[in-house]
Amino acid sequence: MKSIENGWFSVNFIFTVLIFGGILLVYLSNEFPPQKVHLFILIPLLIPICVLLNIFLFFLNSFKKKHIKAIIFFLLLLFGGFKYLGRTFQLSFLHKKDGEKIKIASYNVRVFSAYYIKDEQKIKQSQNSINWIKKSGAQIVCVQEFYTNNTIKDLNTVKIFKKSYPNISVIPYYDIPPQKLGLAILSKYKIIKSGEVKFSSSTFNQAMFADIKINKNKTLRVYNVHLQSMNIDQKIFSGTQFEKELLFSSIQKYKSGALERAEQLKQILKHINNSPYPAIICGDFNDVPYSYVYEQFRNHFENGFEEKGNGFGFTYSGKYSFLRIDNIFASKQIKFINFKTHDSVWGSDHFPISTDVFIEN
Repeated sequence: MKSIENGWFSVNFIFTVLIFGGILLVYLSNEFPPQKVHLFILIPLLIPICVLLNIFLFFLNSFKKKHIKAIIFFLLLLFGGFKYLGRTFQLSFLHKKDGEKIKIASYNVRVFSAYYIKDEQKIKQSQNSINWIKKSGAQIVCVQEFYTNNTIKDLNTVKIFKKSYPNISVIPYYDIPPQKLGLAILSKYKIIKSGEVKFSSSTFNQAMFADIKINKNKTLRVYNVHLQSMNIDQKIFSGTQFEKELLFSSIQKYKSGALERAEQLKQILKHINNSPYPAIICGDFNDVPYSYVYEQFRNHFENGFEEKGNGFGFTYSGKYSFLRIDNIFASKQIKFINFKTHDSVWGSDHFPISTDVFIEN
């Protein structure tokens, strides 16, 4: 059998081209709207595997001096997939900026464990979440799955947070007194306007915004988003036998969730485009950094983890703890000074994230 260096039509060369084309297609798959190309909904999930395969094949061929064409192929692919390395792992250093810093945090609190009101351990976890927010030092906190109940002292969270955050905007999707459940933005600065970003589909997921006056010269629009859930059944890998039916149903749910998130993305971006102020977008995106939704946000905004994060930055503390699905994005004139995933905080199935930012004039 002829090797790659002995002819353009050798078996090895054709095989290399097929691998090159396949990896390139995977790298580009998150550019296609899932509403138009359903086939590409699941393909972006292969991106981290392809990055590792690409690196392996590049180094494998590098040891064979005559495999010049293969080396060039995989070197080009390394450049093509380079951005995904930064979405997966980061090493960053503190970026000093003169001027007023603003600390912003985002946290999916899983309703402060209110569903487990009789479970002492869960109630302790809820207090962990509440105490972390109070002591976070953040001037602005975006809370997903926010819960308040003015008849239960430990869960009357609006009253509890008012002491630290005098300005609170709550947009509930469930509002039956004495309970509210939804999104909240807590701020030490004055909120001059707030409201909901309406999603066209009927879903309990939401987005909201608040215009926050930092000082007499600077106003910031903060978005708090909670996009459609992945809907992956956590029982798939719970037993010794692989649950095929659960796998197929979860794939279908993931596909429908991806379609919902793509639609929600359009409505959020449209709202942001009409913003008179620079924007920070925080929340639970329920999508991995290789997805169409993440790609579109990344095309328009800077990402805190990519700019100033460290390590893998996994934000989900549940069964699939290798996921980074919580993010803070920002307009170009907002500069990230640092970024942290607080993976020692156990009060929810998500870890809180925070960043210090500086708004350029």
